[in-house]
Amino acid sequence: MKYAFQTSLKALTSYEKAREWFPSHAQANCNIGVLLYQSGRLEEADEEFRSQLEALMRQEESIGRSPAVTTAHYLLVLNICRGRADEVRGYMDLIRDLSAGHE
Repeated sequence: MKYAFQTSLKALTSYEKAREWFPSHAQANCNIGVLLYQSGRLEEADEEFRSQLEALMRQEESIGRSPAVTTAHYLLVLNICRGRADEVRGYMDLIRDLSAGHE
């Protein structure tokens, strides 16, 4: 367990460094949220995913919808775990809207 924690901490540090160099790197930003979620830092994960989703929605025309759908899915799961029914419904609707026409 200690090894897994240390590995996650190293990965988080690496992704944060990558974000310093490439602030709009979607995968690095998403992975920071995932690692925060996995380590039980739910508030920080929620903030990370929300920030990421906002950035991805602004870039939709140039990068497409797929990264936004993935990030919205993480927010959906996070809010299911936290028992936030209204937010769960909101993210389900967002995912459905983003996925429309891409089936």
